[in-house]
Amino acid sequence: MFRKACLILIFLLFVSACFASDLRSEGARAYILGFLAGDGEVYSNSAALRDDVLFVLRRLAYPLSSWSWGQAVIERESVNGDLVTLEVVRPDISKFFSGKRPETVEEWAGFLSLSRSFPETDKIKEEITLKVNAVGELEISKETKKKMLDEVVNDLLSGIQWCCDHREVAPKEYLLSMYSEVSHGLISVPSDVIEKIKIFIEGDEK
Repeated sequence: MFRKACLILIFLLFVSACFASDLRSEGARAYILGFLAGDGEVYSNSAALRDDVLFVLRRLAYPLSSWSWGQAVIERESVNGDLVTLEVVRPDISKFFSGKRPETVEEWAGFLSLSRSFPETDKIKEEITLKVNAVGELEISKETKKKMLDEVVNDLLSGIQWCCDHREVAPKEYLLSMYSEVSHGLISVPSDVIEKIKIFIEGDEK
């Protein structure tokens, strides 16, 4: 009887470990194919990283990068304790960046050109290691998430300001689309982002 109970306990522990490993793997995949890719459906169905404002603003700030992550193919993965390592192949978007404009402006302009022509891009391979807990959540502190949000907001503001200063070459189509989303969306984004885009639009209409 004791031996049988021990065997059952060992089996349950094994199943529990396998289940936790699967959730870690799913969480890591969802972070890449949902959060980084800006895929709302994958993001909303995952516990990997829950921060709606950060998700929306990141997708708006870096649409070209989001597109690239959305095309990613996960070729290999391994789970070692809380660490999940993924080998990912995705489109190389480096040629869209000249370094002469803020990163966000390069993202917006590149995304617009991509949507018009769908050019062939080279592929890059990356190895990404993420710390994921037993229920599939990335282990990221509140301070780190705040730092991520602050960086995205600052990138947005600097990009929009550059567009205000260089209206003749600004990606207006994207800014109009972004303003429509942030001003009528369900997510409460920082008011200074909305106001900065509004200044650009109103100035462009004069």
